[in-house]
Amino acid sequence: MGYLNKKNVGLIVLSCVVVLVGAMLVGYVVTRTVAGRTDGKETTLYTTTDPLSTTEYTTEPTTAWPPVFTTAPATSAYATLYPGDTAPYTSAYATLYPGDTAPYTASPYTTAYAPPVTTGVYNILDDENIAALAEPTVINIREDLWFLALVNNQYAMPADYPVNTAPAVPGSDVHLETRVAEKYTEMYNAAALDGIYLTPCSGYRSYERQKNNYERKTQYFISQGYNETEAKAKAAMIIMPPGCSEHNLGLAMDIIATNDNFYTTPEYAWLCAHAEEYGFILRYPKDKQFITKVEYEPWHWRYVGADFAKAINASNMCLEEYLAAAGLLPTPYVVNVDSPGVG
Repeated sequence: MGYLNKKNVGLIVLSCVVVLVGAMLVGYVVTRTVAGRTDGKETTLYTTTDPLSTTEYTTEPTTAWPPVFTTAPATSAYATLYPGDTAPYTSAYATLYPGDTAPYTASPYTTAYAPPVTTGVYNILDDENIAALAEPTVINIREDLWFLALVNNQYAMPADYPVNTAPAVPGSDVHLETRVAEKYTEMYNAAALDGIYLTPCSGYRSYERQKNNYERKTQYFISQGYNETEAKAKAAMIIMPPGCSEHNLGLAMDIIATNDNFYTTPEYAWLCAHAEEYGFILRYPKDKQFITKVEYEPWHWRYVGADFAKAINASNMCLEEYLAAAGLLPTPYVVNVDSPGVG
């Protein structure tokens, strides 16, 4: 009987040790994967392996540095091979990654594009950043690359460009461009399986609605003492002028709400980890305001297609930088500026 009691005690002690170790492991995993804030500051859980980058990750980066492609593009409509390449895509290019021994029609690039060092994050709305807006250039949207159309305070969509829309999620009154809506629904459903709900807040907007939103914001800054030129420039850092917004093309979704603290939510963490799989990128990162000329918007996610979303994220570039490196920007355009105040 004494032997049995000792044996039982031993089993109980061993079970407790197993449970304790398991709990510690679960706690470690949770601690390492959940974004948070400490004393009002962003918590850095991981850092990038790129020695030049100042980016802080709240979820573990999934792409090693330097970024490289590991699969060929889905279609010859792709105009570049990887960041930094200026050669046009041809079917003769068999693969994209460095080290490949397949024949090329031109010399393959053996090094990845190195993004510029961000010299610091500043408040895009500071008065020293005011620059009068020039009349935007109307772009020509290639149908084979419709998902890469760039509109901002320098580029506007054609006034007669047709945009067909559909509910972003079945039953929602928030719409997106039809092909983008299909991908958003897929992403929404995938997130829901993880207990995350990416509620559509603002998707496609008509020209008139965008015009009204922009004019209201302009009037707000005029009421704060700015002249009309200054007010229009400051308003454009928050709400694009009509025809210059990705919402007008139905390519972007403001998810859940336009809340500055959205980056602290589980929804944001899920998007950072999975949105690229469905073709969406964070359009206006905090450390790229000096290029995008738009304030940090963690809620604004833009569709560019899964292949390009993964490539853009891997390159640590914003859309303007990536398209410039790819030779896909309308010209002229100023990117890679390390100081504010350039319009």
